[in-house]
Amino acid sequence: MVDFDSPQTGNQAIVGPAIIQMAQMTNSMPIDATRLGYDIQDASQYPGGPEQAKEDVGYSRHWGAIIAYPNSTSVWREALATGDASYDPSGCVGIFFSGARFYQITLLYLDKFMQEAARGALNQAGATAVSNYIQSIQGNAALLANAAAVPQAIGTPFGYYAEDQRPIQTQQADGSRGNGSWAAAAPFEAALIYYLIFTFILAVWHNAARMQNQFNKKTTFWSLYAWRLVLPFVSYFFLSLWYTILIVCWQIPVTNAVGHAGFVVLWMLNYVALLAVGLALETMLSLLGPKLLPFFLIFWIINNITSSFTPLEATQEFYRYMRWMPFLQIVEGYKVIFYATRENKYLGLYFGVLIAIVLVNLVCLALAMMVERRSEDKALRKQVEESEKNEK
Repeated sequence: MVDFDSPQTGNQAIVGPAIIQMAQMTNSMPIDATRLGYDIQDASQYPGGPEQAKEDVGYSRHWGAIIAYPNSTSVWREALATGDASYDPSGCVGIFFSGARFYQITLLYLDKFMQEAARGALNQAGATAVSNYIQSIQGNAALLANAAAVPQAIGTPFGYYAEDQRPIQTQQADGSRGNGSWAAAAPFEAALIYYLIFTFILAVWHNAARMQNQFNKKTTFWSLYAWRLVLPFVSYFFLSLWYTILIVCWQIPVTNAVGHAGFVVLWMLNYVALLAVGLALETMLSLLGPKLLPFFLIFWIINNITSSFTPLEATQEFYRYMRWMPFLQIVEGYKVIFYATRENKYLGLYFGVLIAIVLVNLVCLALAMMVERRSEDKALRKQVEESEKNEK
């Protein structure tokens, strides 16, 4: 919440103080009330003016912003005094949000809450301001005539407009954003479930092939370890390429943030993400075996999808561990590549977390295979002992 009106208008300001008072009253409500929380910022923190505040929303430094524009009150008074029929009440306050940051929250709740709050504050302030102004010019026929020439400044003296800084809907050739432009929602949600299931199928098939050929027993530990890495690394390379091409085919923008390198960056992000989720399945396959692996798959899907469907800021403290889920990193990376919801430097952070998960999985896979190999050797010794006992 930023008031650019008061520094320009001074003690006569109406618009800025109205929204600040609304924010203060909202913040004083009980913590369990259904409400937003407002961070009231001084206009001096934004030397770049409203555009700088809007940029903060676009780059996800704040979830949204309600901004009182400079001289909003002065322009209204001048319109009434001069009879300026071009006065537009909606230019007093701007409401800004980033739909692409988490459209499930911003478009369904945040936008509506902010508009409702601003509408109530401005209507109340406007009614009082008009009443006081009319009383102050009673008996002045010229000023009354000028005010009558600006009915919008009397009926709705102060208004607002809402603007999505990062719309998830891609723009059509005619400038519109129809229902068919929501293709980018798929990679954020359902498509990732199939993405994970592909890795599960590949892990199970590779394991079945090894079991059928007795490959585990015919090779050394480190040769088996290398083989179990080569297959996913090669398979995921082409699977991620196919998935990236599919995203581009649906005309989802991939050049907004990183330019022409967007396709390659997206491909590498998909590749590292596949390794992060797939190698975890490989590790658990060695620990749990094929029969129990589906139970881990359910856990893996639920935690990864939940972390990308719902902002962790809106969940209980317990669920903050999902911040390290691979899908959270890939979805946030998508948003940067598709819509520039954060500065490009955050791509390095998301890549870094995914690579760290891959490295942890590489170590865990080796340890899990050691446990698996020890268990197999123990079972084999027991079988040999039983055979010798039966022979005797």
